[in-house]
Amino acid sequence: MEDFSNLRVWTDKHSNINETICYAVWKSESVGLEDIQSEGDKYGFVCYEPGEIQQNRLLSLLTKLDKHYIPPISSQTELGAYADKVSRYADVLILQENECDGGLCAIYTNNPPYAYITSLGVLPSSQGQGLGGELLQKAKEVALKNGCVYIKLTVHKENTNAYKLYKKEGFKICSADESSIKRKEHFLYMECKIS
Repeated sequence: MEDFSNLRVWTDKHSNINETICYAVWKSESVGLEDIQSEGDKYGFVCYEPGEIQQNRLLSLLTKLDKHYIPPISSQTELGAYADKVSRYADVLILQENECDGGLCAIYTNNPPYAYITSLGVLPSSQGQGLGGELLQKAKEVALKNGCVYIKLTVHKENTNAYKLYKKEGFKICSADESSIKRKEHFLYMECKIS
């Protein structure tokens, strides 16, 4: 049996992730459908445009991720209000693991030429496999599609794993206006030019 555990497929919210993955593997390999169903559906990604993701689904995932963020989002704002804002105004990229939500990247693209990543997280069970980098790559595609050529984000100074990922993906520390620096003295401001 072929090993399809490293297969990654992006789909939109209207596609059944299993059907999409099976189709992608079927088109690229000469294998039987029975070989695909048990191995090919481990990871998938779904893209939602602003207003398309259900707020309760997003809140559920943010609640699971919250204790793994540095610092937790809930220490800065109420999670329900945050999920409501993100679901209305951000493009949301969801990582699915065995048909369960396992991570996300939320990016605002409504202020070209700048996009802003407000949240990026992968549950510990899915970390260390390059999925955060794949979410960032897809976020860059979404930003470009919406007329943005820069992506900005903030990262807490103590979140060294996230900082390393952002650097690896082309983000650099940039300056911020003085008032925002005073409000968030423990954060680094980063930016990436995309093309």
